Amino acid sequence: LHTHSAAAATSTTFTATAGETIAAGELVSMNADGRVRQADANGAGVAVNCVGVANNAAVLLGAITIIVAGERAVPDAEWDSVPTVADCGKRAYMSETAGNWTLTAPSTAGSTVLKTGILTVGGAGSVKIVVQIGEGTVL
Repeated sequence: LHTHSAAAATSTTFTATAGETIAAGELVSMNADGRVRQADANGAGVAVNCVGVANNAAVLLGAITIIVAGERAVPDAEWDSVPTVADCGKRAYMSETAGNWTLTAPSTAGSTVLKTGILTVGGAGSVKIVVQIGEGTVL
């Protein structure tokens, strides 16, 4: 009898300094001062340039690990509307609410539409995403 063990999931990450309080699972951008802040589809300046998702919570000037590729659970509080099981396979986008994710691409003039991943697991308390940060388009 031959068996295989499940491979551990891997992620590509980097460590940064938080420029504000950030919750685990929030989308972040790199600010001009080299610190990460909440990414925002209708934000000013570089806030629209999402670089990844916070793997841990951090306070101002605290160390934070950012996932740029790989699978990550995203807490319900970080969604504009929590995805359901039927939403699996859909694209996720950077929200017009700072740090949040959404399954609905922004449509406000001046906002940036940026794909941030693909939903792999839906349902309250169990949402997971494969992080895939795309190139943004300004509306």
